[in-house]
Amino acid sequence: MQSLKPELSPNQTEVIEAVEVPQSLAFVPECPNGQMFFQFNAYEEKNDIIEEKELRNRLGVWTGNSQNLEKQSDEAEFEAFCGLDSGWDGFGQALIEKPEELLHVALALEDCPALALDTETFNLRDPELATDPFKEGSGLRLLSIAGEVEGTQRVFVIDLLKTGHNLGRLKELLESKELVIFNAGFDLPWLARFCGVRPRKVFDCSIAEHLLRNGRSDSFNEIKTKDGIVLRKKAGFYGLQAVLKRWFGLTLDKTEQAGDWSKCVLTADQINYASNDVKFLLDLAEKQRAELEASGLGKIARLEMELIPVTASMREHGIAIDTASNQSRIAELEASLNRVWSEALEQFKKNGIQERFKFTQRKVLLSALNRLGIQPFYKGEPSTDKRAIASELKKPNVHPILKLIAECRGIEGEIRQARQIVEWTDTDGRLRTTYDPTGTTTGRFSSHRPNLQNIKKDGQLRAYFTASGPDRVLLVGDYCSMEMVGAGIIAGEKILLDDLKAGGDIHRKTAGRVFGKPEGEVTDKERALGKLCNFGLLYGGGVNVLLENSSGLTDMNLSFESLTRLKNAWLSAFPLFKAWHDREKALFWDDTSKVEKRSLWGRRRLDIRQPRESLNMVVQGSCADVLKLAMVRFWEATQGKDIHLVGTTHDELAVDCPESLARETKTLLGQIMKQSFWDVFGPDAPIAVEIGWGRNWKEAKGKDACK
Repeated sequence: MQSLKPELSPNQTEVIEAVEVPQSLAFVPECPNGQMFFQFNAYEEKNDIIEEKELRNRLGVWTGNSQNLEKQSDEAEFEAFCGLDSGWDGFGQALIEKPEELLHVALALEDCPALALDTETFNLRDPELATDPFKEGSGLRLLSIAGEVEGTQRVFVIDLLKTGHNLGRLKELLESKELVIFNAGFDLPWLARFCGVRPRKVFDCSIAEHLLRNGRSDSFNEIKTKDGIVLRKKAGFYGLQAVLKRWFGLTLDKTEQAGDWSKCVLTADQINYASNDVKFLLDLAEKQRAELEASGLGKIARLEMELIPVTASMREHGIAIDTASNQSRIAELEASLNRVWSEALEQFKKNGIQERFKFTQRKVLLSALNRLGIQPFYKGEPSTDKRAIASELKKPNVHPILKLIAECRGIEGEIRQARQIVEWTDTDGRLRTTYDPTGTTTGRFSSHRPNLQNIKKDGQLRAYFTASGPDRVLLVGDYCSMEMVGAGIIAGEKILLDDLKAGGDIHRKTAGRVFGKPEGEVTDKERALGKLCNFGLLYGGGVNVLLENSSGLTDMNLSFESLTRLKNAWLSAFPLFKAWHDREKALFWDDTSKVEKRSLWGRRRLDIRQPRESLNMVVQGSCADVLKLAMVRFWEATQGKDIHLVGTTHDELAVDCPESLARETKTLLGQIMKQSFWDVFGPDAPIAVEIGWGRNWKEAKGKDACK
């Protein structure tokens, strides 16, 4: 391919002049409004340099004037456009490739009560990143929209590399109508990033399907282990192909799902694929709505749908990362890991094992431990898993090498998390994790790329999540003892509720009741055991749960017998918890029993098989409802303000705001979080919300945060 300019070396960078693009594209702070500078390293393809014009086309840069899209359309031209004899392929779909046709699409769809929508995307650098609109080389190729036009459903497949991303009047239409989407969490960030489209009303058929079938036995694969049956969600069960098969008996061809959407000329199969992804959504949504209402899930479905633009906004804004400090921390941790592992190798050497091997060589490590007479197990299998090592540390006469291995495990885990943060931080310094509101059976959020739910509250990594500017702060609100309050209300355990209402350290109060002494005389070790009971026994856990959760209490030499006495003392201190546990256990009278449970707002989990899961669903499901309700209300209350909800982990909400608005924002967030809890659990719930702010997440939590 002949280059329009001299060849560049791989390290050279070329800056293409500014071009007109939608405001949403100019997220690089240095770019002027309405413009964006594309900066990229020269791509090599088949040993040739891609032409500048080709790069412009494949990156989706539109150089046309948006004002041309708003010209008055000729009435005859518009009628011809909507007729079957012009533009349509005989199957109710039309391929849109001209910028002036975008206005025709908007006019054709303006009377539709709802529109179905889907996108097709690509990434020039790495096809694996074609799911992320914020990575370099990502592009939005097709926008498919379905609606009822003159009594007949029509599908418009818009090739955005040819029309440009400035949708003009169509943008206003998409933001004013209800959009029916399958997996809106994927499509909405692309729409915002490339077209500046931010819908407020969305019905997500994927979320609806999760709500209707949450927990069903046929949605899981049963995996037999030595410790029993483990359930794993079936791949594709909630995918569009499987959903349409269940509802309509249709077999949807998904061959083109992994196709190349960046090539200049798309095939007829690709266009038909894009059309089919929206063709059935309006009918599907109608059936799902009826089933949601009939199943008593209407209220929770409305909450989940109101949450969709909130999580889309969170991902678009992202949270700022101090990458330099994070990289320095990785170097420190790697040095610490090398030092501790060297000490471990010396211990092996002193015990007759001369071979040098890496900590990551798990099989070799396990063999070396076995030669020392140490046989760690986890879930019935030989393992060097941190929980297996923790179990060994509870035994008498612990070999000193186990403490070194446990320390290596902890360091290794932090390194892995720190590296994931580096990997997924975008070039503008923001981390945009993907939140899945139906990622767990209880309704709690899950997140990936990376997973922010397992970052330690007291870890150093939180210091690298920062406010987005020098005059801004991160404000973090945390529900204190949220699940304990919820469980106390559901079980009717007034003793615990009174302790919570009195304030102070609930774990120290619990220890006082368990050990029969005044709160002021409780030692720190006894408090740790009180906390162990509160977290381990709340949902009917037994002594084995206490053993597994006590990995950090290795200096107490806890035995099965001592933990049995501890469990019985806790249940005696809170008798209504025991009664609640016994009622749930009675529902599972044999191994085939399956139970349906709901949160206080009606969120449902089907086919529950164990009492602990039943107890857990009611409490955690209701807490999930609280958090999501608070997110929706806070987001709505801050629209039009420079205040951004940027993250949620467990019972926390993180907000990025100007320091000058910190006190005002703290008051607003606290009121909304408390009221949301009361609206779910009742006005007498003794809930407390701890809110702090600082330059980073760690500083915002501070020493007075909930523990």
